[in-house]
Amino acid sequence: MRWLLFILLVLPASALAQSFTLSEEDPPAACPQGRAVASFQCSGDFCDSITITCRPIEGRAGASSWTDWVEADGQDTAWCSDPAFGITSGDGPIGDFVMTGIACRGGNCDDISLQCTRYPVQIDRANCITTRHSEENRGVGLPPGYVIAGIRCSGRHCDDKDITYCGTNPL
Repeated sequence: MRWLLFILLVLPASALAQSFTLSEEDPPAACPQGRAVASFQCSGDFCDSITITCRPIEGRAGASSWTDWVEADGQDTAWCSDPAFGITSGDGPIGDFVMTGIACRGGNCDDISLQCTRYPVQIDRANCITTRHSEENRGVGLPPGYVIAGIRCSGRHCDDKDITYCGTNPL
């Protein structure tokens, strides 16, 4: 038992992270319970292959739901606001849902849907950052205490993805 405690104290936090990769041929990628998406990266033509990394999040998971599909070549955003009430685009990050998974469909992973899970946190709207990602750059890794609140598709085949991530306040 002491060895296990020693190993857990010595391992870096990144060792507790889990990564999942998907494309349109694959089933959705979702973090195990107790984890939220902590990084987003894509590769391949038109951002065809998506990799998410999950890390532990404080609190007990509540209900999970999937956002509406964000269509290719559109200018739409999937928000993890409150999917149970249909708040999935245009409303901005609110509530206590965080991104815990992603699904895609279409020729180049053209359309995406986010799995959002309720955790005992409140998204801090004043502390949100949006960055653009595609296969030409390295993706985004979130600082501790931040969660992905939404992803906006733009460009041909949803090639460009604007990732909005926000700080959280415990409830």
